[in-house]
Formats: sequence, structure tokens, C-alpha cells
Amino acid sequence: NNFYTVKHIFINDVSKIGEDEQAVALTEEEKKAQTEKAESIYADLQNGASFDTLYLLSEDSMAETYPEGLTFTQGMIDSAYEEAVKNLKVGEYTMVNGEYGGIYIVLRIELSEADREGYDSYVKSAVHGDLQTEIYNDCKDQVTVNNDVINSFKIEEMPILM
Repeated sequence: NNFYTVKHIFINDVSKIGEDEQAVALTEEEKKAQTEKAESIYADLQNGASFDTLYLLSEDSMAETYPEGLTFTQGMIDSAYEEAVKNLKVGEYTMVNGEYGGIYIVLRIELSEADREGYDSYVKSAVHGDLQTEIYNDCKDQVTVNNDVINSFKIEEMPILM
């Protein structure tokens, strides 16, 4: 199974919005403070705090956008994050530095039945599409087009093969 459902708490240790509304790199002092904040949240978890309560401290919109968690598959997300999640069992959490910055405290949760069905359908569609492409590529040189026949139809009457 290459699908994972997670919740994360993101702490931005890279940039902030400056007075001109543009991203500005954090100072070393600010980066240190953000790292300490992430470590404090992680320690709270280790001491029994509820992930769902701390989830609201995320500095991105994860908790609002995905209150039940985000489901993803291989190659869809930051590779450092993905690798960390692959090594977690359901119910375990870890802290990881993102490939492009930021600190993530990630909790792996159970893939819901609805997500499982949705992703099964997604995989079947992707495989079906790949198979169609492969068949087309194998056969395209063996097909000839008779433009006289095609041009004899009005566009509205053009037969469509499915």
C-alpha cells in the first residue's frame, strides 16, 4: 500500500512576511526560536498531550484544510516528509526537517475506508490510462487514416469511438 494518511504540525523556520508583504528570510535568532518551538511541541506530545489539540498550532492551513488528515501517495509530497511517514506505523509520530525547509511533526493515521476506495479507483484509472497509452504506442504505426472517409462526414456527424 503506497497511500498514507497523516496530520502534521508545521513550524516555519525559513521565512516570514515582511513589511512590504514579501517573504523575508528569518534571522538565525528567529530560526532558533522556531526550532525550540517545534521541539517544545514534540516534547508535549511525548509527555501525553493530544495531537489533535496541538494540531491547531500548525503554521500552515493543514488543520483547517484537512481536519481529518491528508492522504497522499508516493511522489506527491516533500521527499524527506514522505520518507519519514513511510517509516511510521499508524499512531506513531516523528519530527522531520522538510526538504525545502520547515519543521514538520507528523502523525500517521489510519487510511479511511472512503479514502481507500477513492484511491483504489484512482489507481485503477491510472493503470487503465497507462495501458491505453501502451496499446496505442504499440499499434500506432500499424494504423492508416483514410482522410477521404474522415472528410466525408460533417463534424457533427463524426463517429466517435470509445
